[in-house]
Amino acid sequence: MEVFSSKSSQYTFYNDSFRGVYGLFLCRGDVDSSTCQSCINDATVDLPKTCSSYRGGVIWYEKCLLRYSNTDFFGEVTFEPDSYIYMRNLEHNTSPEDDSAVLNLLKEAIERAAQNSSKLYGTQEGVVPSNVSRNIYVLVQCTRDLNRSSCYSCLKEITDQLRSCCLGWAGWRFLTPSCFARFDEYVFYSGAPQPAPAAPPTPNRGKGEGRTKKVVIISVSSLTAVLVAFFLAGFLCFSFCGKGLKGGGASEEILSRNSQGPNQRRIVETGINEAEEQHSEEMHF
Repeated sequence: MEVFSSKSSQYTFYNDSFRGVYGLFLCRGDVDSSTCQSCINDATVDLPKTCSSYRGGVIWYEKCLLRYSNTDFFGEVTFEPDSYIYMRNLEHNTSPEDDSAVLNLLKEAIERAAQNSSKLYGTQEGVVPSNVSRNIYVLVQCTRDLNRSSCYSCLKEITDQLRSCCLGWAGWRFLTPSCFARFDEYVFYSGAPQPAPAAPPTPNRGKGEGRTKKVVIISVSSLTAVLVAFFLAGFLCFSFCGKGLKGGGASEEILSRNSQGPNQRRIVETGINEAEEQHSEEMHF
């Protein structure tokens, strides 16, 4: 893990393999190098602690992810049912037009990420044309070991899954080891225009990172899961341990708190065991 910590001072994406262990890190497309390094430093400490005896793992923070496995996943989309999670606000949109507006923005962001961005990263802002118009924001990104076609396929699969899990809700995140997407009603990334001042929010509907009440549903497809969860304002930590990103079998899921470090995080892990193969290859940006 030390190599990822050191490389994060130079790159916002890096992948490498050594003795049959494959790993990569990715920082969100809008963060600077110091933020990237801080996030990856936290990830390299936390990921080995949480599921050190398993075959592969992914840890998501607000602004970065770190992944490793004993199988070569470079250039391949990982989107099996036991390898992704979604989170959504427990507040409904107000009209079907909201969903249409979100899907249109998501489509534009995906096209920007997969076709026009060297970072495989895209954002889009828009306005919901409902009774009370409001700004909405979408962000998507792929790990940069993927080609543009694979990135598009991964993000398109997220779009398809959203129709059954997350449309109709006032905010969501969908995380996979290969790509991720987020929608919300406040600016959560750098580079977006600031919205015009709005009227004071109604009770139970906060705006921004400082909202006083926030309920999130987290789901992982696993029939044998054991889920323990609690919420701490401003911080959420999720871990998933199992036999592998592509394997079945027993699993354990833990939603837990950790007060160390400034990065809000989502963790899904599937462990790592001993590697035998002597092999090394790397890519960085």
